Amino acid sequence: PSSAVVNILGMLLGVGAIARVERTGKGIGDVAKLRRGMTADDVAALGSVFKNSDDKLQNIINVCRRF
Repeated sequence: PSSAVVNILGMLLGVGAIARVERTGKGIGDVAKLRRGMTADDVAALGSVFKNSDDKLQNIINVCRRF
């Protein structure tokens, strides 16, 4: 979704009218749902630092899913 990035940052940082997400399973789940909706192009558009960090995080998530 085109607004996923704005929503994720707003939820994590409490930007503008977007309330900061609660550090609960549901709150983090809402952010994760937005991230899963992003395409590879959406992630790449955020820059190389974000993309590299996201790649590492996705690798960790995939390893954890195996257990």
